[in-house]
Amino acid sequence: MKLAIAFAYACLALGGCWWTDADDYQPIPQQTRIPPTGPAPIGAVSGRVCLLVDPRFSTMCETTIDLSSITITLGDVTTRASADGAFSFHASPVGTNLAFTLAGPTIMRTTVGFSPNTVLPVLSQSLYNQMLNSIGFTPQSPNGGVLAFVSQGGTPLANVAGVATPTGVTGPFYDGNSGLTWNGISTGVAGAMWLPGQAPGPTVLGLHDLTDNTEQNVEGIQVIDGGITMVNTAFP
Repeated sequence: MKLAIAFAYACLALGGCWWTDADDYQPIPQQTRIPPTGPAPIGAVSGRVCLLVDPRFSTMCETTIDLSSITITLGDVTTRASADGAFSFHASPVGTNLAFTLAGPTIMRTTVGFSPNTVLPVLSQSLYNQMLNSIGFTPQSPNGGVLAFVSQGGTPLANVAGVATPTGVTGPFYDGNSGLTWNGISTGVAGAMWLPGQAPGPTVLGLHDLTDNTEQNVEGIQVIDGGITMVNTAFP
């Protein structure tokens, strides 16, 4: 509760943000949001683009910036966000291993695993460059990043360590006391993990909860060159 209140004051100082709730495009609980296998989705798909105010929190969204320049592609269908980030596909996308791809002139090219009625987090290029500067890393192509948000019971999960296969040239890094502080050996109170130096292609993220010594793998992560893959995953 104290943390939520602190976020609220921070957002007021920034000029406004929004969070999702149970009735407003919330990601499906306990879901690992990576590109799944299987048939194409059936029916309408809608959601909202969330321009992150703080890269540690996947649903803390900027409200003062026009997002209508962002395109969202799913399978063979592309649509455009409205100014507030809302979007919908009027035709049912076709394909397998579907994932959302988001692009725009001021954001990092982003891929997010398919989920109907969802929030799609993106980072501005300027914020991501600040993050890279904070760890002293300059990516050399081909290179992509992964930003993973780990939770349990709907709450960010601290004290989780990660190992990527294949391993990256740097990282992983974990959330610290600000959006530009990434360090340590495990996730902090935000449950966020950043791998900025991954080779493009399929990646497996192995997670280890250091508190209760449980492990799980997140498979099927697709790293994209020059972009970032957003992953939401939950421990049971």
